[in-house]
Amino acid sequence: WLRSMLGPHAQWALGSSALGVLLAWHGHRRKSLSASGAAAAAVVGSLTMYAGLVFGTVLLTMYFLGSRATRLGAERKLRLDASYKQGGQRSWAQVLCVSGIPAAIASLHAAANPNGFDGLWCVQRATRAPPQVG
Repeated sequence: WLRSMLGPHAQWALGSSALGVLLAWHGHRRKSLSASGAAAAAVVGSLTMYAGLVFGTVLLTMYFLGSRATRLGAERKLRLDASYKQGGQRSWAQVLCVSGIPAAIASLHAAANPNGFDGLWCVQRATRAPPQVG
């Protein structure tokens, strides 16, 4: 019933926001993000996912690879640095330092292409008429 009430852009925005919040919650639950980091990640994730599939895929890849890399060599890091925290607990500032510029670029891309942004590529290409020759 929700699909019939919302247009394709609103559906994509809702899905993007839900995925951004879900990933932020996952990071906070696994102690990779502080509360402020999770809030920033939800905003950054939602904006980036809304901009399109390519931007969202890059963000997801960076998120999962970064999470795995943080856990590599945790014992060694603890021996070398007494202030090392298990899991990272990244704050809002760290989230924005890593993903703020890519999120801004993705948002600018979405704003510059409001009627043909990547997020709805399957819907838009399927409904767009082919160019007329001649």
